[in-house]
Amino acid sequence: GLLTNAKEVNVSWIASDNTTSLSFKVYLNGELINETGEYVYELSLTEGTHTIGILAVDGAGNSKLDTIDLRVVYDYKPPALNFWTANGTVFSDDDINIRLEV
Repeated sequence: GLLTNAKEVNVSWIASDNTTSLSFKVYLNGELINETGEYVYELSLTEGTHTIGILAVDGAGNSKLDTIDLRVVYDYKPPALNFWTANGTVFSDDDINIRLEV
């Protein structure tokens, strides 16, 4: 899955053809959302599971579709932080070690 707090993610892929250039159709959850000649596309994803599909088409009309399921979880909650020192501790050294738990 993808753990992020970004609303947009870049999806990129690698494809090649021996004789012609390629064009791509980008699908999100089975729906065509873009046609491009680029190897990267920026998607806006909501939280949940999504199927991303890339259909590569060569100049002769041959095509190949590949898909991936991606689970998106947005993490907006900052980590919890606790200091572990005894109350009233007196430090008599220049070095103070504090244990943090996140």
